[in-house]
Amino acid sequence: MTTSATPPATPGRTVYRTRDAATVAALKGYNADWNTYRAAITDALKEAGAGGYNVVAGQSGLQPGRFFGIHVPRAAEPPKGWRHSHTADCAVPGKRTTIGRALAARLDEIQHPGDPMRHLPGMPSAMLHAGRLVTPGIRLLEDGQAIYVTWTAEPDGARGIGSAEPLRVDHRLWQRVRLSEHYAAVERADAANPAVTTS
Repeated sequence: MTTSATPPATPGRTVYRTRDAATVAALKGYNADWNTYRAAITDALKEAGAGGYNVVAGQSGLQPGRFFGIHVPRAAEPPKGWRHSHTADCAVPGKRTTIGRALAARLDEIQHPGDPMRHLPGMPSAMLHAGRLVTPGIRLLEDGQAIYVTWTAEPDGARGIGSAEPLRVDHRLWQRVRLSEHYAAVERADAANPAVTTS
């Protein structure tokens, strides 16, 4: 019986890992920028009298987690300077009012750190699979010494966006790992820090 150095991709889930120190440091820098962004949004909402509301944020695209609005049920009146969104179940700054325009300007000044995948050299940031745009999950594990990237399909050789060239994973930086290794690393991290939730 022969064994393969690279485990086969699990149908429906492919996991890559890197322990490259520069790549790990880049993601830690991104995480610090993300925490700064989140704190600035929280402070701006408190200043605007909307600190008690849950934040509604984008979940995909080039700025995941970007502030979109605050959760206000349709039947409830939004705070002063806010209006119900026409496209989402939340309230957004009402730019027809002086308060709303000032709030929108304040929130727009807060710089979002961008897409975390742009800080991960050698790993595609997105791919097209079965006619859909697919982005990966990212998690810093192994006591902050490794990055795990999870995909719903194999990105290496997949179709990219806006290019006929297939996507490539830099296997000098990234190693495909078994799903069981990923789950074990997640379980160890969650046991060490039960406040962290996983996706």
